[in-house]
Amino acid sequence: MTPGAAVAAPRSDSLAARALAIAAAVVTVVSLAFVLTWAFANLRVRPSMGGEGETLFEAARIRAGLPLYIDPIEGTLDYGAPGTHYFVLYPPLWSWALSHVSDAARGVTGRLLGFSAWTVGLSVLVARADRGSRRHALVFAVFFASIFNLALFIVTVRADAAASLFAAIALERATRRGRVDAIAGALFALAAWTKPTFLGLPAGAIFVTLLVAPRLVWRALAGALAVSAVLFAILHRASDGQWFHHLLASTLQPFDPEHWWASISHEAFFFFAPAAYAAITAWKRRLDPRVAVGLGALAVSFAWGVFSVAKVGSATNYWIETALAVVAIAARTPPPALTERPALAALALAQALWSGVASMRSAPEWIASDRRVDALIASSRALCGARDADFVLSDEVGTELRLDGRIATTAYQMAFLARAGRFPVAPWVADIDRANVTCFVEHFHVMRRVPELTRALDAKFAPVASTDGWTVLRARPLPPVFSGPLSRPL
Repeated sequence: MTPGAAVAAPRSDSLAARALAIAAAVVTVVSLAFVLTWAFANLRVRPSMGGEGETLFEAARIRAGLPLYIDPIEGTLDYGAPGTHYFVLYPPLWSWALSHVSDAARGVTGRLLGFSAWTVGLSVLVARADRGSRRHALVFAVFFASIFNLALFIVTVRADAAASLFAAIALERATRRGRVDAIAGALFALAAWTKPTFLGLPAGAIFVTLLVAPRLVWRALAGALAVSAVLFAILHRASDGQWFHHLLASTLQPFDPEHWWASISHEAFFFFAPAAYAAITAWKRRLDPRVAVGLGALAVSFAWGVFSVAKVGSATNYWIETALAVVAIAARTPPPALTERPALAALALAQALWSGVASMRSAPEWIASDRRVDALIASSRALCGARDADFVLSDEVGTELRLDGRIATTAYQMAFLARAGRFPVAPWVADIDRANVTCFVEHFHVMRRVPELTRALDAKFAPVASTDGWTVLRARPLPPVFSGPLSRPL
């Protein structure tokens, strides 16, 4: 072999790796552009998704000065019949914050705030990265921002994005200091109280703090306990001690192996490869306390995600913690020399294509679908011939709130409780049968899980229009009623 040939092969590998890395970057940036287009194109008309309607309704009650915590079984007649039955979804920190926004502007404002919170959280991790690691963190931040299935739960009125902001700031501080201090502990607690699934990051980070700085871990616990004690006292007083019962009843749906497998096989692959890369990178530098804290946060949040997605109702938002941990580790570790590792560059491109192509396909499809669904919902009263005083029932809280200005029940939570015998079905059926309930907009089909509700719905309603998984059903005409035999005068 000639000396020239010995130099040519590495140069060729370097060029190939560079080309693969550039291609991965281009795919990711294009995917991000598609996600941002979806986020803002339908910001005003996008139909409410699960969790948004509950938050908006709670905020409306707080703003109106109405009691938030009620007896869900007895319900309330604050709005007339049918009565309103619901459990408060989460500790209402985010609902309370949104209650300061007018009812008319709350939906759009909440979605903008969600997008802003997620963007700021990622930006904090990138901006405060180690010198030489900022680009490393930026790559992963842009990658996770470009995942459409993640943005679905970020650009919303839901509490996920607000919790992610508190968690991101806490994690950045903990990985920069090499331990969880009182401020980081308080922020982690605030994230968990905002969205109770945010448990993996604080658990992992505090555990490593116990290992690397056992004499200082009390500060982390003191910060978390101080915030928790204040919020516990406020909620206990405001709810007459019922807030925890509401939380469990509204969120503790059953675990389902089929749902778990569907979540793992269809959505988790967006996070497995980045998490594996971050774990290997961090393990090599685990003697650095800053990296060790990030590794602990990643390990526990990933394990928590794998476990918790088995719960019915879980979705891609359960991987937000894992995404933040990956970015935090990238911010404390040097980037790999991709030009010297063609195999790693190829894997990066494969991952970018896996998530990027899915996002580039989903975004335009959802833009078109959202507009069709919005038009269907907007026309549902006319399709049903509903009068102003009539109530439009729906199995999606946000749809009821939009069409009626209030809700009858949080169907998703109540259907599972009814199946478990913890919510009475007979009054629910009676509400369906009310004369002023003349229309039903169905999306989740969750009420069909209760046989009595299925029979009541099928007996009263018939479909009149549908699109993209949404159906408008109109009350069937009542049969004629005769007071006696037909006769005519002689």
